[in-house]
Amino acid sequence: MSTKINISYFKAPIRNTQPYKDVSPSDVAKVIKGNFFKEKTDNLRELSDVDEARKYKSDNFDYVTFSGTFTERKKTALVEYSSLIALDFDHVDVESTKNKILNQKDINTVLLFVSPSGDGIKWIVPSTTKDEHEKVFRMYQRYCKELFDLDVDESGKDIARACFIPHDPNVVYNGTFEFRKLEKYWNEPTASTPKQKQPQGQIRHSKALSPFDDYNSRGDAISLLQSHGWTIENDKSDETTLTRPGKKSGISGGYRKQDNLFYVFTDSTEFEASKAYNPAQVFAVLECGNDMSLARTKLLSMGYGEENSYYHDNSLQVEKEKEDFNFYTDDFKIKPARVAEFFKRNGFIRISEEGNDTINIIKNENKILNPFNYKTDTISFLKNHINHPDNRTEIENQLVAKENDILKSWKLLKGEPYNLNKDTKDTVYIPFRNGVAKITKNDAEVIDYKKSELGFFIGVESQKHDFQLFDVNKRGIGQFEKFLICAIIGKEKDAEELTAKELKLIRAFYSMIGYLISNYKNPTQTPAIILSDEGADDERRNGGRGKSLLTYALQPVRGYNKRGGTEFEPGYRHVFADLQKYHDIYIIDDVPANFNYDALYTQITGDITAERKGTQAVVIPFKDAPKFVITTNWAVRYDKDATSTNRRFLEYKFSDFWNNNNKPNEFFNSTFFYDWDAEEWQLFYELLVTCVMLYLEIGIEGINYSKDADNFRAYFSNDVVLDEFERIFKEMESKGSFKAMDFLNEYKNGSLRWEGIFHRNNVKRYIDTYIEYHKKDIGYNKREKTWYSQNGAINESDIPF
Repeated sequence: MSTKINISYFKAPIRNTQPYKDVSPSDVAKVIKGNFFKEKTDNLRELSDVDEARKYKSDNFDYVTFSGTFTERKKTALVEYSSLIALDFDHVDVESTKNKILNQKDINTVLLFVSPSGDGIKWIVPSTTKDEHEKVFRMYQRYCKELFDLDVDESGKDIARACFIPHDPNVVYNGTFEFRKLEKYWNEPTASTPKQKQPQGQIRHSKALSPFDDYNSRGDAISLLQSHGWTIENDKSDETTLTRPGKKSGISGGYRKQDNLFYVFTDSTEFEASKAYNPAQVFAVLECGNDMSLARTKLLSMGYGEENSYYHDNSLQVEKEKEDFNFYTDDFKIKPARVAEFFKRNGFIRISEEGNDTINIIKNENKILNPFNYKTDTISFLKNHINHPDNRTEIENQLVAKENDILKSWKLLKGEPYNLNKDTKDTVYIPFRNGVAKITKNDAEVIDYKKSELGFFIGVESQKHDFQLFDVNKRGIGQFEKFLICAIIGKEKDAEELTAKELKLIRAFYSMIGYLISNYKNPTQTPAIILSDEGADDERRNGGRGKSLLTYALQPVRGYNKRGGTEFEPGYRHVFADLQKYHDIYIIDDVPANFNYDALYTQITGDITAERKGTQAVVIPFKDAPKFVITTNWAVRYDKDATSTNRRFLEYKFSDFWNNNNKPNEFFNSTFFYDWDAEEWQLFYELLVTCVMLYLEIGIEGINYSKDADNFRAYFSNDVVLDEFERIFKEMESKGSFKAMDFLNEYKNGSLRWEGIFHRNNVKRYIDTYIEYHKKDIGYNKREKTWYSQNGAINESDIPF
């Protein structure tokens, strides 16, 4: 089409109905492709509250009317029809939908882009005349439903339909297009179709008045909604907008009077967002938990419809009794309810979490849970369960064509809680292939997964191995335990050669390992574990001591999440976006020298908010939240005044036995966990069980390290800094008393004054660290903020105010 096309462009907010200027589709494509609305689009997709997102979009996005130019945004104010129609697909798989559209050859594309929300598609296509606008729209609607199994939003039939302008760098624009009349879809299908054979289990009396049809005609859906806590926000001639229960104001849904359809914009109600409900369906949802059979009975008792109008499809119920149940019917048709039943039979569970409205699917096999990515893996899973080779192509074509409905069938599964297995203060459970090791402080036994005391386990490495019971006092020592002992005591020794001091260190480490394996959380003592290097400072980064290997040792028996220390930002809103309830351990590996340990205080002591992008935040309660393990190659600083924080961390230092010149895989000529045979795995699991038994007996034991030395190395590892500090400190010490400002004034007289080493935010920590490490007879008066030598110190108890 070569004729120049103009459409109206409107400035935000949506309340503004006066056009800003006329533009072309090419202009719109440039705006969408550019960065004009990138920040606003990103911000919108960060919002998890549907109502908040809807308001943000309405207030911040410019919009256009693709079907023409207007003096005002309303149908009667049309100036010139553009011969374009906007087709809107909401809540779809974006990439799959784009591919379907771009691969068809029947319709010319003018514009194709992702909607502002990120889960919809806008497809701008050619039309004919203003008078045929709705007829052309219906043609496209029927075409999309049959070929793509996609529902086109009804809003497209409105000539004055507003379309928000988002950012989409991959927008598709075609300047050369023409309208193609699709004869097959041009007219409404006729009702005179041949009578089909009644399927098994389906009973129908079609002449009598259905209670649903009668209620749709006479029922008062608005009053019904009000009786369930909905309130009227605005009652207009064409639509009544309503606010959901529990919300003071704002539009949560609307009731269109022209076609008696109710729809909601939020996922925070019992209704599905963006789905239209007739009055009978509203009644079924509110009064009968969406049970249409129960709704029919109730409506009949209320005087709606006729008793002999009964229609019920129980063919699926009949099929359920068959052992060879397929996800498709005997005539190879795919229906959502049947697919959902097939998922259920194959052990799939839809997890229901308070505050989380996203679909979370888990596959349950003998109480072993494996997360399932339903968006990417559903179709391939069903494809692998086609049991009729001769009809494979036909069924596979349906899988692709009905993908959208198939993915929605997951919603038909009843939402269930995780019901994850939880340890107690006296018992720890580790899952194996031949059963579950039930461990107490005195012994261990292997019990069957069917035991009622057990919940679900997340899939881990130990479930691939059998576990044999053993005598704790006669057990052998495997490669991992030998590695661990060397890492703890700093030398290679046989067990009988260990000293009492070395045994005490090993005992503390073993109790720490047992503590981390147990997912029981004691509110009074659930510290985060810090694995650090003996002799570390803030200058030299050594590493290679074996800290990460210890964290790997926890992973075969427990669900875990691992993040790199540089990518973990405690203050970031979505820092725990990938945290799940089945993560028993959260590993923050290799944190930098300046890592803010104190920022984890809230997560260690309380609930954790896991906020995934684009969804509502989920609160993981303390009892289900993971235990933290932090590894670092740097000195861990210690503030003796922060007693509440210090109680929440326990530090365990690794010796320098293992290093870049003495690596465990070379020492043992084996790569841990990968090269092990069944015997080595058994010895490894015996060690873990022993650690658990020790923990259940004595609790977790900490190790008292000299933190004065750690602090000194952290602050004064640089010789230049130390020399300059000692020059100033010697001057201060000679005065008998001094303040922080005296120290800084003297610093300004030195050659390093421009380096900004000492300043008012850190100078006290430098001075205190130096005094504590060197055991100086210098005290600090908090009221006067002054350091005094012992002879000149003031006893604060003598001050009368």
